[in-house]
Amino acid sequence: MSGFAQALSALAPLGPALADAKQLNTERAQQQEQFAQETKLRQAQILVQKLAAQDEQQRLAKSAAPAQIPGTKDYYDPTQGSWMRPSLVNGEFKAVPIPGQAPADELRQAT
Repeated sequence: MSGFAQALSALAPLGPALADAKQLNTERAQQQEQFAQETKLRQAQILVQKLAAQDEQQRLAKSAAPAQIPGTKDYYDPTQGSWMRPSLVNGEFKAVPIPGQAPADELRQAT
C-alpha cells in the first residue's frame, strides 16, 4: 500500500465520528435555543402576573377611595402631597386623601 492509501485508511474511522460530533453540536444549539425561548416565555409570564397584580392593587385602592360628594372635584393638596376628595366622613364635610394614585396620575389630572 502506498503512503497516501495508508493515510486514507487511517482517517477512515474519523468520518462517522465527525458526523456524530456535528450532529451533537446541532442538537446542543437547538437545545440552547429552546431553553432561551422558554426562559423568555417564563419572564414574559412573570411580567404579566406582576402587571395583573399591580392592576388589582390599583383597582382595590380606587374602590377603597371615599365617595365623592356630587358637584365637587378632586384637587391636589401640595401640603399633604396627595390628591384630596371632598367627602362626608361620619356626617362631617372633610377632605380625605385618595389612596392609590401614583404621581403620574397626579400630573395627568392637574393638567
